[in-house]
Amino acid sequence: MELASIPSFGEIITLVVTAVLTYITKYIKDYLKARKDNEEDTLHVRKEENTIANAIDYVKDVFTKEKEKRPDLTKIDLALEYISIVEPEVFKRSGKDRLRLMIQRIVYQKSI
Repeated sequence: MELASIPSFGEIITLVVTAVLTYITKYIKDYLKARKDNEEDTLHVRKEENTIANAIDYVKDVFTKEKEKRPDLTKIDLALEYISIVEPEVFKRSGKDRLRLMIQRIVYQKSI
């Protein structure tokens, strides 16, 4: 039996330490990525909520004037137009149907 083919204790420890450090590094990298994504989502949700609140306030101020110009206009449609013009990123990312639903919920909650 040759002694050169048997790994030394130091080589085994080096391999084990390298494997553990690789695993820990991967875990930390995944954790930091998830945390960053979560923070970005939180910021987007806040921006979305603020934009909807601004759209609702805008509709309260100008709906009667706009309704005279376009009789078939609804308050939700006017709010969606406002969002698509003022915050196109929010409009694209959230989508028209999701924004419509959120506006309806917020208006309903305020009416209770």
